[in-house]
Amino acid sequence: EFEEYIGASNPVSDFFTATGLSVTAYAAGDDTRPRYDDNYTKKAAIPFPGAGDSMFCEYDDGVVCAKANYICYITKNGQLKWEYTTAISQPILSVAGDYVALAGEDSTHFVLYKKGKEVFTAEAEDNIKSCSVSPKGDIALVTDKTAYKGAVCVYNSKGEEVFSWISGVNYITSATVTDLALSLFKSAYSLFK
Repeated sequence: EFEEYIGASNPVSDFFTATGLSVTAYAAGDDTRPRYDDNYTKKAAIPFPGAGDSMFCEYDDGVVCAKANYICYITKNGQLKWEYTTAISQPILSVAGDYVALAGEDSTHFVLYKKGKEVFTAEAEDNIKSCSVSPKGDIALVTDKTAYKGAVCVYNSKGEEVFSWISGVNYITSATVTDLALSLFKSAYSLFK
């Protein structure tokens, strides 16, 4: 039998402590080794099969969990609020404000959720390398581009591509949409429409 406690000092437990979840387990019994649990409080134990191969992001008052073909939101009390099956086998997860973006690494598929509801599902032109969502629901994707060193494309919260750029000089590892960048993207997009 395992009981879960928070407060241990390691990166994994620090993450879960920050989100209000518990991660440190000890076996109840005749263990005579010293324990440092004087000030710990018992939290919810959350069984999550496949957690070792999953991605987690703090969201609202809990955590969003994504693994192959599955995404869910669990509150800090261990309550499952929403879940979806997905077509994404290698998830890339990004969270900002009310939005959650899920993309498939080395695939073209990506999805946007807002407050637990699916907003849209879309396909990028090329395989996705990284994904970042803004607090307004705009998604920046870094993708592979044949004969180039990478590309960036930005989709608005309606799933419309509003910006695209290809690099022939430098490799692109990540991209993020800021309010200023989004204003520039939208202005440039309306000029070339």
